[in-house]
Amino acid sequence: MSATASEANKALVLSYFLASHNAPFDLDVIDEVCTPAYATQQREWHEMERAAFPDKHFDVEDVIAEGDMVVLRWHFRGTQQGSFWTPLGTVPATGRTLDLSATLIYRIENGKIAEVQVYVSDQYALDNFFNEVYSYKPIPDRLAE
Repeated sequence: MSATASEANKALVLSYFLASHNAPFDLDVIDEVCTPAYATQQREWHEMERAAFPDKHFDVEDVIAEGDMVVLRWHFRGTQQGSFWTPLGTVPATGRTLDLSATLIYRIENGKIAEVQVYVSDQYALDNFFNEVYSYKPIPDRLAE
C-alpha cells in the first residue's frame, strides 16, 4: 500500500474520530465512513457513551498510519451522569469524573473503517473509577497484597 493510501486512511480515521467523539457529536459520519456492521455497533456505543458522559471530550495525542492500519492515541475526560455499560455490567450514574488515555488500532477495508481494537493506557484510573460499583480493589493494589 502506498504512502498516499496510508495518509488517506489516517485522514479518514481522524475525521471520523473528531466528528463522532466530541461535541456537536455528528453521528451521521459513522454511516459515511464505516462498514455497515461496524457502523451499527459504533452508533449504539456512541449514543450510550454520550448519554453517560454528556460533557465528554477527547483530545487526540497521536495518529500513525501504515497500510490498512491506523493507530490513534487519545485522552478522555468526562463526568458520568448516566448509566454506562461495561463488560462487567451496567454502571449507574456516579457523578464522578473519568480521566484516562487509550490507544486504538483501526483496520480499514475498501476505504471504510471495519474494526477497532482498544487498549486502555491507564487501567488503574479505570479500576479506581468503577471500584465503588464493583467493590474490588484496583489491579496494582491487588498485586501488592
